[in-house]
Amino acid sequence: MKFLMYYRYHKIFFSTFFFLSSLLFFSQEIDVQKKLNLIDSVRDIDPELALKTSDELVLYALKTKNDELFVNAQIVAVQIIKNQGNINEALNRVKEMVTAAKKTNNRSIKAMSLMLLATFYNELHLVTDAENAFNEVLSIYKDEESDEANKFKGNAYISKMHIIINKNNDGLYKSSPEEQSKMLSFARKALSYYKKISESNKSYNFHYIKGLGNLAQAHTEANNTDSVIYYSNLLVDFAKKNNNLNSYLLGYHSLGNAYASKNDLETALYYRFKTLAILDSTKNNDDKLVVYKEIADNYKKLNDSIKSQEYELKYFTLKHSLDSIKNHARIDAHEQIVGEIKEEQDQYEFISMIVLGILLSLMIIGVIFFKRNRKKSKQKQEEISKKLESVQEDKTADQVKELVALAKKNDLAFLPTFNKVFPHFRDTLLKRQPKLTTNDIKFCALIKLNFTSKEIAQYTFVSIKTVESKRYRLRKKLELDSAIDLNKWIKNI
Repeated sequence: MKFLMYYRYHKIFFSTFFFLSSLLFFSQEIDVQKKLNLIDSVRDIDPELALKTSDELVLYALKTKNDELFVNAQIVAVQIIKNQGNINEALNRVKEMVTAAKKTNNRSIKAMSLMLLATFYNELHLVTDAENAFNEVLSIYKDEESDEANKFKGNAYISKMHIIINKNNDGLYKSSPEEQSKMLSFARKALSYYKKISESNKSYNFHYIKGLGNLAQAHTEANNTDSVIYYSNLLVDFAKKNNNLNSYLLGYHSLGNAYASKNDLETALYYRFKTLAILDSTKNNDDKLVVYKEIADNYKKLNDSIKSQEYELKYFTLKHSLDSIKNHARIDAHEQIVGEIKEEQDQYEFISMIVLGILLSLMIIGVIFFKRNRKKSKQKQEEISKKLESVQEDKTADQVKELVALAKKNDLAFLPTFNKVFPHFRDTLLKRQPKLTTNDIKFCALIKLNFTSKEIAQYTFVSIKTVESKRYRLRKKLELDSAIDLNKWIKNI
């Protein structure tokens, strides 16, 4: 009889357990588009958050075998990693993106990943590899005349043009007549493809202006000033017909540069001020900085030191103001985003608490109050004993107890105290990987103290998925072989 009651109790318990566990699992499902939007919105404000979110989506993409998501989740991340100086890691990720993209039937994903790979090769001056990647983009849309195809083919030829321009970096190399001819040919081909885009397409104006602007730039590189003026005037004419401020800006600015190169500084100033007037109406202060600097340089060449100093002062005043505004905007945006993330975490934790509360209620049915307290006390003692056994023998129990207590409270004093107790731990990690952050070292310290992923999530107020993502990124930073157990490796330090 007792056996039957025992069996029924456990049958009910496990049925309820699996039901509630399923509820908990589905509440953790990733809102992919929201995550992608988050990556894009915090890329400049909080690169670490963007990378963490990207890694979460990459893990989710691998789990669900979603190659398109695998590519889209890393477009911003590879740029951040490259900007941090980890060019090899960034390049390897882009290569993985290309491999994944080729498994899909989505040509735009394939073309986009190849364009990104070619751009990386170009920046590394791997000219042949860059050209091959751009040519592969052209082959994807070889026999297609859709708007998408014409955009990508135009972009590929613009990029091929810039491969040659980049050779002339810092003026150390001057392009040959043959290369100048290639640049002009690529720019003309790009413009011809952009012209094929349907005028009803919202991006037609943007790409047509882009084509004219790059053709003007190609003539600038070839020292064909009269041709630069011709195509710049086409931009102005297009602007007049379509009331397009971007076309005005590009046209006037290009004309200013062209006349400055001819040493016709008065005419150059005329177009610089027309550019400035457009910028005033659009509140485009970033580009205004460039024009202020150009006007100051023009006046300096005209030996008008008063006017030159006036516009240099405007330049520095605006730059200081913009830096201040951007810093405040970053702080406000970061606080808003962090608040939204915390709100989502609170909602998840609320659901988790309800589910875990029900499970706990099932577990304590029939258990007497004093036994429950005794069990909790025993569990706590076992937990402390477990922590004590995992650390070095020369560390006192009081020190370990203090560290465990600080870790559970997520106390700021935890890491400094840990570094005193384990003075060589931090140095050993940094010797392995100098770019480890303070948060990385704290994470390793928690693993050293034998905290589980669940405990780390609980005491640092994040989700278990975030902890697993952190493990994944930490393993990559430490360049550990997949066969090495991360926990054992850290505990052996």
